[in-house]
Amino acid sequence: MKKLNFEILCHDLYKEGTKDNLLSLVNDFEDKTWRYKNFNNFIFDNLMYTALSEKERQSLVDSDSSRLYRACKNLNLCEENNPGFGGEISEIFLYGIMQHYYKALPIVPKIFYKQNKNDNAKGADSVHIVVNEEGLDYSLWLGEAKFYNKMDIKQVVESVKATLESDKIKKENQVILSIEDLKLLVKDNSKLYEKIQSELDGDISLDKIKPKLHIPICILYECNITAEQNFFDDEYKEKILKNHESIFSKCFEKLKEESKEIQLFSKITFHLILFPIPNKKQIISNYLAKTKGLLL
Repeated sequence: MKKLNFEILCHDLYKEGTKDNLLSLVNDFEDKTWRYKNFNNFIFDNLMYTALSEKERQSLVDSDSSRLYRACKNLNLCEENNPGFGGEISEIFLYGIMQHYYKALPIVPKIFYKQNKNDNAKGADSVHIVVNEEGLDYSLWLGEAKFYNKMDIKQVVESVKATLESDKIKKENQVILSIEDLKLLVKDNSKLYEKIQSELDGDISLDKIKPKLHIPICILYECNITAEQNFFDDEYKEKILKNHESIFSKCFEKLKEESKEIQLFSKITFHLILFPIPNKKQIISNYLAKTKGLLL
């Protein structure tokens, strides 16, 4: 398994008594430059978790090049000056974080199902199951992924609220049960498979699911501090962490303020995952160049 090749500045609960988590991550520098290649490698090392189904990943297990080629064919490539482009990169990044940090199972590879014209794939940007250490229980993770030129907390809150709508959660549960990825990923644990099937059934009240529901909110954003930096030192890390703590506080204050009508909101666990980048346009350009090169 590939490692998570970024430094973690914070991964604890922000304050005692809450279920809101901050995961603060940073890339480092080399020769006075942010390590774009390290970031790009992470994206393509983890592309298969969202762009290929579990059946495809298993069938190509002995061929990394074939998996990468097939995964790239499922990408939605467009011009880098498209104002909406970049979200796909943040989705792949989130799938990588879920795989390597949270040890989650990619139950619904979103890019794969969206590109294969499955309308049911619309909704959350990621869908994962995390199995507990004993293998007897699980948690359901419905993720949001954003890639911003400028941080937009209002839009983040609106997107999370939409994900938490009962119809949206039930739709995601239907998708989980209608495709074979879940069965393939937990094939050695029939009891857990049956438990997940029974609890995600559309006839079961969502009130029973809310305590198991986790919402990872992954935000890649253009950061002036990072853009002006050319060396990885403690002063830089302190500035980023302070900035991330401020974003965290503002984001969840607004989310709680606007989500009072959501049933059992306090039972849901939220994870804010922040990753600063120096230049969004450069990251998109690198991504497109490598993708097109792999498809030649």
